[in-house]
Amino acid sequence: MNAKRALFYGTNGLLTFMLLGGGYSMLTGAPDMITNLARLGLTNTGIIALLGTLKVLAAIGLWVPAGREWAEKGLVFLFTGALAAHAGAGDPLSAFAPAGIALLLTIVSLNLRPRLQAAALTFSTERIAA
Repeated sequence: MNAKRALFYGTNGLLTFMLLGGGYSMLTGAPDMITNLARLGLTNTGIIALLGTLKVLAAIGLWVPAGREWAEKGLVFLFTGALAAHAGAGDPLSAFAPAGIALLLTIVSLNLRPRLQAAALTFSTERIAA
């Protein structure tokens, strides 16, 4: 395994760990998570459950080649929104760290992911005799 591939799998592993932990905390209504989200203005339990579900689905999508790009691009929006929410709440820089690290890992993963090799299709102009 080359270094690029190892870095890709390492970043995906860390992202998966972060997403599953955060998603689980949101879905189970962990008190610390709910307190932090309320401070950021998220008090609707439906939205919190939706975000938790999306985090779990993104963690799965990171490992499915057909869904990887969608998951990574969605995570860029999720973590950028988290950074904006922390900025809007006037949080100290230390509160930005989890979302900032996750965004950085997502961007690294997005740039290192193995490109899907499109099958070479050749079309013949000859008619097939029946």
